[in-house]
Amino acid sequence: MVIYFVSLSILLGLGAWQAKRGLDKRALEKQISESGLVPNNLNEFPGQIANLNYRNVRATGTWHWEHVFLLDNRIHAGKVGYEVLVPFTLVNAEVTFLSNLGWLEKLAADDLRDRVQPASAEEEIHGQLYFPQKGFALGPVVTEAATWPKVVQTLDLAALSAASGRNLESAVIVVEPGNHSEFIKIWQPYVINSIRHFGYAVQWWGLAAVLAVFGVVWSRMGKKDA
Repeated sequence: MVIYFVSLSILLGLGAWQAKRGLDKRALEKQISESGLVPNNLNEFPGQIANLNYRNVRATGTWHWEHVFLLDNRIHAGKVGYEVLVPFTLVNAEVTFLSNLGWLEKLAADDLRDRVQPASAEEEIHGQLYFPQKGFALGPVVTEAATWPKVVQTLDLAALSAASGRNLESAVIVVEPGNHSEFIKIWQPYVINSIRHFGYAVQWWGLAAVLAVFGVVWSRMGKKDA
């Protein structure tokens, strides 16, 4: 009986957990859909950037190609590569964002700094702003190599700020394709949508219902035998 009720509780709990994730994901989907076609200008935005999470933005500033980070273990079209991250300082501001230019094949990243340079001293970029969660890394977040670019295992912005000597903002700008055509945008705000989470919840609750029916039948059979 103990195993039965524990199993039933686990199934119900898993269903509730997936349902909650579905509600959270639905709120995120709504937030993204309401981001609007007109991007917010970061150079003129007067409020807190926390209000721009997953919003479309544009910004004018300068790149810092001397401090390029390569986010490791990124697969695209069956090929191993990196997502290229470059600090971007806004014009007339002491604000620097880490920008995600997109995916680049591993072999092409070896001479990245020699091949890719900003078109001008100042450039306008368009993209999507988001606040990354600190991931888990088994080893050092940033490679200890003395040369740049540096390979990183996760988006730990505090560690990247220390490595680059720049006070990076807590948000990342995912640059839209077209600004640097050799890069491929593979970043997505989420992997599983709300419908799939609700589907998983129904599956867990369905298993709980089957187990509940089995428990009722089992209980009645026990009474008959008595």
